[in-house]
Amino acid sequence: MFNQYELDVVKEKIAGQEQERKRISSHSSCNEIVIQLVMHDSYININVEDDGVGFIQSPQNNGFGISSIRERIETLNGLMEIDSSKGRGTIVNIEMPKDIS
Repeated sequence: MFNQYELDVVKEKIAGQEQERKRISSHSSCNEIVIQLVMHDSYININVEDDGVGFIQSPQNNGFGISSIRERIETLNGLMEIDSSKGRGTIVNIEMPKDIS
């Protein structure tokens, strides 16, 4: 069970991910999106996986949406990894510290 502080941290972290959900809906042509949130002692792990068309990862495909999400996460001392290839869907893994101060 989460305490109020943990719930507030989760809300703060997820609120910034609205752009990611919009990207998934508009670009992936997916049938299913799985979002997994795991709270650890000192960090939060968010994993987003879709069964869409995927994309070839390259600097040219690293558009404004992905760049701004990555920048926002790094501002919070977090990390974002993307695993995608054309025809296979996309997995986005985000790790951020619980302490947002």
